[in-house]
Amino acid sequence: MNSDHEGADEELLKRWNAASGRAARLPLAELLARGRQRTGSRSPRGVGRRLATATAVVAVVAVAVAGAGAWISYRTSALPAGTASATPAANRTAPLPSPSGTAQLPSIALGEHEYVIQMQRTGAGGWVLTSGRLLLNDGKSWRVCWQSPTGNTFSPNLAASIAADSIHIVNRTTLWSGTTACSGWTQVELPLAPTSLDFATPQVGYIADGSNSDTVSDARIYRTDDAGLHWAATAATVKTGRGLYGSLPMSFVDAEHGWITDNQTLWYTANGGRAWSVTHLQVPASVRLRFDSVMAPVVGADGSATVVAKYDGSPGMDGAVGQRVFYRTTDAGAHWGAAAVIADSGMLALSLADPTTWVVRDGTVFRATADAGATWQATTVRSGHPADARTISILDSISFSDPGHGWLVYSDPDPPCAKNAICDWVFAPPQHVVATDDGGANWHEVLP
Repeated sequence: MNSDHEGADEELLKRWNAASGRAARLPLAELLARGRQRTGSRSPRGVGRRLATATAVVAVVAVAVAGAGAWISYRTSALPAGTASATPAANRTAPLPSPSGTAQLPSIALGEHEYVIQMQRTGAGGWVLTSGRLLLNDGKSWRVCWQSPTGNTFSPNLAASIAADSIHIVNRTTLWSGTTACSGWTQVELPLAPTSLDFATPQVGYIADGSNSDTVSDARIYRTDDAGLHWAATAATVKTGRGLYGSLPMSFVDAEHGWITDNQTLWYTANGGRAWSVTHLQVPASVRLRFDSVMAPVVGADGSATVVAKYDGSPGMDGAVGQRVFYRTTDAGAHWGAAAVIADSGMLALSLADPTTWVVRDGTVFRATADAGATWQATTVRSGHPADARTISILDSISFSDPGHGWLVYSDPDPPCAKNAICDWVFAPPQHVVATDDGGANWHEVLP
């Protein structure tokens, strides 16, 4: 066997062990406390407004990768994978004690195999939803606001939506509702296990389930007008395909106007889901590739919205080179126009803080605009940090509150797989959250 190859593998494994060792394990006392607690996600709407849908789509991808067990491990036989099915039940409410983990934390310390599902950096701080808890940041410190009653385990439909001072978290068929003060929690059993949710206001919200097959089906969409206590089905006239991992991302400007997509078609409602129509986006003359996918819009309180579509020569293939087109509306979806066209190397990461503030990452370059694509500024990541050119290709997601301030999640590289060995995907890799205050040139770990 090649000694140079062995040495390289050994060095990589040492770096992996060191990196994974930085992921703090939860103390036994805290694990036991979690077991005694009764405490128990789509587009983050920041404490004041909504999550960029681009982050939501990337988050869905992160969930799917983690669900597949995104980590190479040596083994000679397959491990059994358990699946859980949720049975819809009648709506019910129950008092939820505030989690004991609401004490302020100096920073994020991800536990072993804990991975980020959604995040949003805001001007005042931000929030992060992981596979087991929701963490809030007030700009100075972190606190655990919600913890999953099942612990840090994979859930195919874990998602959060924050509207004004209200928090809503869906986990399987249960909806947890509370406030940004991390108090007043209630739980409600939903009529289905939604793959997406969105609250346009603290009281009005929507849930939907996606198709898990390649056949066309009617999407089931439900609406609540009392903060999730009761749900009623809307008109099921949205014919969807498989979409992206069965997801149906939604974005609502207000209680009546919003969009839903299976990543192939964008539907629009102007009457709270009672009727839906297809949104047609005109292809700019500079784009000569085929349509590949579209994400749900990120919306503003003034009725404006931005949606991004990808066009490439190999639709459906991840990592295909192409173009991204940013479309904008200023009248709640009545009219759309192309605002910007940018090249996509196939690994473009997007963060839309609002309809006019966009940040894209392509390799080691971050490009940002605060005027809906009229002008852009480019920033190159400086060397000397794990988020530089060496590992940025395995970047998981980004979230910026403005062109200068952002968060980034990246994963450690895979450990080496011995020659002729059988390697399988078993568990999620150690992840790291880092922050920038200068547009992406320099990054620092968000760790103790």
